[in-house]
Amino acid sequence: MKKIVILSLLSISAFSAESYDNLLDGGIIDAQLRYFYMQRDYDKLAKDERGDYTQHDRYKKSSSALGGHLGFVTKPFYGLTAGVTFYTSQPLFRNPPDQGGLQLLEDDQSGFTVLGEANIAWHYDHTLLKIGRQRLSDYRFLSDMDIRMVPYTYEAAVAENRSFEDITIRAAAVRGVKKLVSSDYVDFITASDNLLIEPKKGPGPLRGDYRKSYFQPGTGYIGPRENLYLASFVYDDKHRSLEVWDYYLPNFVNFIYMEASAMMDMGDFRHRLSLQGIRQKDIDEHWAGTIDTWELGIKYQLSYKSWNLSYAHSQVKYDENSLDGGTIIDSWGNNLIYNSYYYNGGDEGGTVADGIVLSYQFPIRDLTAEAILAKVDIPNGPTELFVDQDNHEYDLVLSYRPAWNRHLEFKAVGIYVDFDTDYDFRLYESIHDYPFSRTYNSILDTRFIVNYTF
Repeated sequence: MKKIVILSLLSISAFSAESYDNLLDGGIIDAQLRYFYMQRDYDKLAKDERGDYTQHDRYKKSSSALGGHLGFVTKPFYGLTAGVTFYTSQPLFRNPPDQGGLQLLEDDQSGFTVLGEANIAWHYDHTLLKIGRQRLSDYRFLSDMDIRMVPYTYEAAVAENRSFEDITIRAAAVRGVKKLVSSDYVDFITASDNLLIEPKKGPGPLRGDYRKSYFQPGTGYIGPRENLYLASFVYDDKHRSLEVWDYYLPNFVNFIYMEASAMMDMGDFRHRLSLQGIRQKDIDEHWAGTIDTWELGIKYQLSYKSWNLSYAHSQVKYDENSLDGGTIIDSWGNNLIYNSYYYNGGDEGGTVADGIVLSYQFPIRDLTAEAILAKVDIPNGPTELFVDQDNHEYDLVLSYRPAWNRHLEFKAVGIYVDFDTDYDFRLYESIHDYPFSRTYNSILDTRFIVNYTF
C-alpha cells in the first residue's frame, strides 16, 4: 500500500493541470508532493548523585518523510460539488524507531494514509453549504494546522455567507477532528488530551469539581461525545478588520476569540496595529471541572518596501483553580496567540511573552528570510503549582520559490530554545513532593521541507 501511494503521488508530475481537467471532465485536481526532514536535539538537565540537576542528558528525535495529498473536486452540477482528498506520509531514508514522536510519522516511525476529506458542497450566489470531512482553513482556532506532513481535518457541517460587502458570516456544527498523525476523528474533549490526562502523582491539570468517572488516569477523557458549535462575524476592508468567534462545546467550555486591527499608509511605510482577546469559561455540567481564563495580546507591524517588522506582547491569566493553571485550550487546530512560534505556544497559564519578527524579501524576489526572537516568562516560583522554565526562542526561516517554477518551494527552519536553569528545582520538589515540569538546558530544532504543488 505504501509503495502504491508514493508512486501515485509521483506519477501526477507527468500530467499538466489541463490534462487532468480533460481526463476528469471539468473536475479540479488538488495535489501536492511533500518531503519533510526534522531533527530535534535535546539537552536536558538530570540529577547527580546528590540530587542536584547538574548532569546533562542529551538525546535526539529525527524523522524523514515523503508524502503529500491527492484530491479531486467534481465539476459543479446546479451548484453541487463533491470532493475527496487522500493524505499520506511514509518513511524515507533512515528513521530509527526510538527517535520518533515528531509527528511527521507515527510514533514508531511507520507511515500512514488517511481519507482526510470526503464532502458535498452547494454554492449559490454568496452562500456556501458544505458537509463531510473537510479542511477548515479560515476558521481560526479550527484551522488546518498544516505544519507537518498531514493537516488537521474535520467532520463538519458548515454554512458561509458573503452577501454584504467586506463581511463574512459563518456557522458550523463540528463532530470531530483528525489531528496530525491520527487516522481517526475524535471529539473535541478527547482532542484536548494534553490538558486532561490525570497524572499518577502530583496536583494534576484538572481543577475543581470535575466528573471523575469520565477520566481515566494515564488515558484521558473516556466520557460521552459532544459536538462543537461555532458562529463568527468577520469584517475586513483591507484597512480595518474586526472578527468575533464563539466556539461552544457543551458541558465543557465556551471559547470566545476577538481580534481588531487598523492599517495606515504613510508614504512607503505601512503601519498596522492589532489587538486580540480570548475568554474561556466552563459551562453546563463542566465535565472537565473549572475553566476560567483569558489571554490578551497587542501587535504592531511596520512594512517598508521589502522589509517587515513586528512586535507583539501577550499575557495569559494564571489561576491555580482553573484547568492547568489557566492554560488556553487551543489543541483543536491552529494557535493564533500572537507570541505562538515554532516551539512556544504562548498559551500556558501565566505566560507573559514578547516577540519580534523581522523579514526581508531579497531583490531576486524568490528568497525570503525571517528571523524571530521571543522572550517567554512562565510561573516558576517554588510555591506555585503549575510551573515551567522561562526561555528565549531564536528562529531563522528561509523560503525559496524559484521564478522558473512557482509550483516548487524550499523551506529551511532553524530553531534554538535557551532555557533558564537557575531555579531551585529541589526546593520545588521538597514543597510539592512532585518534580518540576521540565528541566531543559536547550533545544535545537532543524527542519527542511520541499513542496511541489500541482
